Amino acid sequence: MSKSTYNTRQKQVIYDYLLKNNQLLLTCDEISDALKKSGNPVGKATLYRFLDSLVSSGDARKVM
Repeated sequence: MSKSTYNTRQKQVIYDYLLKNNQLLLTCDEISDALKKSGNPVGKATLYRFLDSLVSSGDARKVM
């Protein structure tokens, strides 16, 4: 995660989940559901914005 961005607990939870599941293709709904089940719910708007920032920085890829 880039040091120039403001880090929150929610962003860290998302980032950690993605690192642990980096071999999988995941939808936003799958990520959201998994985080909710783990007791770390994250708002969908936060999830989408953070994923967009990861794609923009080259830390994640978007598959359509």
